[in-house]
Amino acid sequence: MRFHIGPIPEDTDFDPGSSGWSPIREPKPWLLMVIATPIGFILAVAVAGLWALATPVETVSAHLSIFGILICLGVLVLVHEGVHALTHPGAGFSSKSLIGIWPSQLVFYAAYMGETSRERFLAIFLMPLMVISFVPLAVGAITQWVYVELVAVSVVNAFLSCWDVVGAALVATQVPKGAITRNQRWETYWRPASKVSKL
Repeated sequence: MRFHIGPIPEDTDFDPGSSGWSPIREPKPWLLMVIATPIGFILAVAVAGLWALATPVETVSAHLSIFGILICLGVLVLVHEGVHALTHPGAGFSSKSLIGIWPSQLVFYAAYMGETSRERFLAIFLMPLMVISFVPLAVGAITQWVYVELVAVSVVNAFLSCWDVVGAALVATQVPKGAITRNQRWETYWRPASKVSKL
């Protein structure tokens, strides 16, 4: 795994223009943020509602300071991107896995500089939402034992997953099943999987 400051760097080993790759239609980062933010609020409200319906969350209280909240948010972002990376081929330990921050855009990301199957690419997008938001919710619903801090992490992570959900929707609706995907900077490309297996 590598770390990077700035936008996702160019993958010098990948030339989509000469390799038979097809681009998907996707918005620029700023437009993606505009589209995704309302979806994030909907996700957060939905997850909070599920916690309220399925667990005794109304019976607990929290005593977090502003400093504590900021620390928790920073850790949550790191864990969120780490879960993305763990879903990469090689579980994030490959030199092709990249975790970065683009300060001028306030963007964190986990990128894989190589080929993946469409199905793994969708899993990479959605795994943090499943692991950080819905697994704790399921455990809380089964055990009826709730920490309000865990509820907050689950709900905030649902909001942070808005980009992931939009990205997954773009891939799911434009890339055929069984295809291979690859990124060049922020752009996503795909091609049939006939030459690649087990990605």
